[in-house]
Amino acid sequence: MQNLAAVVLECYAFLVLSDDADLNADRIVNQIETISHMIENFSPQEKAALSAAALERLEKDDRRPAQVPKNQFESAERDFLFQISRGEFSGPVN
Repeated sequence: MQNLAAVVLECYAFLVLSDDADLNADRIVNQIETISHMIENFSPQEKAALSAAALERLEKDDRRPAQVPKNQFESAERDFLFQISRGEFSGPVN
């Protein structure tokens, strides 16, 4: 689970330590590429954990009672989570 922890740390550090000047398109694309490369090196157990987390996130939104508004994931986010839940990990998509 070392690789998975490294990705979490990478994302968390980027979000916490970035200021407005860091949040430009080039820097964000670079970060996505870095994380995508890190995911390519995940162990089978780490890939399974990532897939399970994506599936759980989708299912949690689907299980809300009718009277509680769903998150209503944007279509692109739902597609992204669905792909990951199926073990389809890819780099940045345009």
